[in-house]
Formats: sequence, C-alpha cells, structure tokens
Amino acid sequence: LVLTAAAAAAATTTNGGNTSRSASAGPWEGWQPGAPVGTIPACGWRECFKKEHKCANCRDDANALGQPPRPLSGWIPDVRLLRRMMVLGRDAAGNPWPPPLPRELCEPIGFFGGPNDDNLRLLREANVTAAPMVEPAAGDAAARRGEGGGHGQQRQPTVLCLMYTMETQHATSVRAARETWAGGCDGFLAFSTRSDPRLPAIALPHVGPEAYDNMWQKIRSMWTFVSKHYVRDFDYFIIG
Repeated sequence: LVLTAAAAAAATTTNGGNTSRSASAGPWEGWQPGAPVGTIPACGWRECFKKEHKCANCRDDANALGQPPRPLSGWIPDVRLLRRMMVLGRDAAGNPWPPPLPRELCEPIGFFGGPNDDNLRLLREANVTAAPMVEPAAGDAAARRGEGGGHGQQRQPTVLCLMYTMETQHATSVRAARETWAGGCDGFLAFSTRSDPRLPAIALPHVGPEAYDNMWQKIRSMWTFVSKHYVRDFDYFIIG
C-alpha cells in the first residue's frame, strides 16, 4: 500500500495541518541486540528456522532483545535511525552493520527449515535483483538534497517504509527487517502493540480489536500518525 506526499498532505489537512520533525536519535543510535554481530548459530541457520529448536544464538530469540526501554510521553520515533546506521556501516560497538549473513542463507531453505524453498524459486523465475543500499556518491547526495545547481542533477525522491506488526514479532520479522532491508529505506517505522525506540517501533491505538480482520483500522491510524508527523519529510510512503 503506497501513498504519495500529495495524498498524505490531504490527510494532514483533516488533522489541522499539524506536522512535527522527529526527535534526535537519543541513546539508541547504533544499538544492536543479542549475540555479537557475525556470530553463527551453534547448530546452523537451517536448524534455527525450524518451528521448534534448542539452538543457541538464533536471531529469533526474544530474550536477546530484553525489556524495551519506555519512551517519554509524546515520543515521536526517529525514523531515519536505521538509514544513518546503514550509511555509517557499523553499530555502536564498531561491528559491521547490517550484520553480515553467511552463504548458508543463499541455499534453498523452505518453511521451518525444509528443503523446498518456494520463495527462492519465485525470486529466480522473476529475475529479481537488488541494488546496493548505500548512500549516493557526493554529487548524487547534493542532488538528493535538491542542490543541483544547474548541473542537470535532480533531487531524488525519498520513501518512508512502514510495517504493521505486534510485540510478539519484534524478535522475528521486525528484527529481520531491521537487519536487512529497512536501512535501505530513507525512513523506517514499525507500528506495533508495544513501543521500542531501539527498533524503532511505536504502539498505536486504533478502533476495534488487534485482529487481522480489523487491519484496516490499524492502517487508518498509521496513515493518520504519518500525515501528522512525517508528511513533509518524505515523498512516498509504503505500508507492508
């Protein structure tokens, strides 16, 4: 689900036109959970993907995250945190970031560690390729800021990536996104049932229950929050 800045601006009007910039990164700039970056699980990734396992150092271990810090009242997440970490290329301890992944993950690994990897087959048949998620060169960086200066450079569009999730997924899907593709977005924020400024994720109230059949109400609240706080900071907004 994609929204342009122009469409989001219309939503801003319904909220009184109030917008605000993100707060500073605070103490969680460069934070990385769990085992040291690059540590390979004791029994291998394929075992870690199994629905039930007793492996050590798997990255889906909720205990690795610990208790999330409680943000101050009125906290506005710093959605550019992961992008800055991606550009810097290391975490607060000086380890490579995003964490390096072993070649084992390029092998066919199906659901819960099985041999039939339908996702990999789909990617190969669709001929999907990825571009490097690094900061542009100096000349292109000026164009991204809109400083073309008559040299034919054009400002590059920016995108804010948004994820709907629940606290139970913080150690699994949210962490996986955080340590892989999220830093490739100009901004990233997960909307959850519990706030965690380290990810970053924010608990967002909405009409009705926290249920898949009521997802449209959660997404409605997400768009309202984005239109109030980030609409002037990005060109495109995508929810997934």
